[in-house]
Amino acid sequence: MLVGIALLASVSLLSSQPPTHITRVASQLLSGDWTEVMHIVERKLEMNLRLIRISVWSRVFVVSLLVLGLLALRSDKYLRHFASDYPLLVKGFSGVIAGSLAGLLLNDSGIITAATCIIYLVVPTLYTALCEPVEERYSSS
Repeated sequence: MLVGIALLASVSLLSSQPPTHITRVASQLLSGDWTEVMHIVERKLEMNLRLIRISVWSRVFVVSLLVLGLLALRSDKYLRHFASDYPLLVKGFSGVIAGSLAGLLLNDSGIITAATCIIYLVVPTLYTALCEPVEERYSSS
């Protein structure tokens, strides 16, 4: 993810287009203007903390993390079968996680971005977990 951010900043700096937010931050980082960079970080944190307190999406994010945690606590047979039965889905989850983390870190309303992204991980995982009863699935293995 850090390589992607660095690549995006590099392309943005070399572009002849008008500067974007990323270009301005990259320029400030390269020039050592840490005061302005810290101001941006503080603003993002304040906005996310405000949204965590007032937005329903923060609850969606917490519930999604709890659901994922409970599914991870299930037998490791479940995770192995899940990975072998749905390999492309598991590979796609890495993109969902990367997008969720990038949104959380880079967006002013990161908690909302992360919550909406993580839904695409939780819903399919929960659906596959609830599709077949555990006793039927693993009794023959």
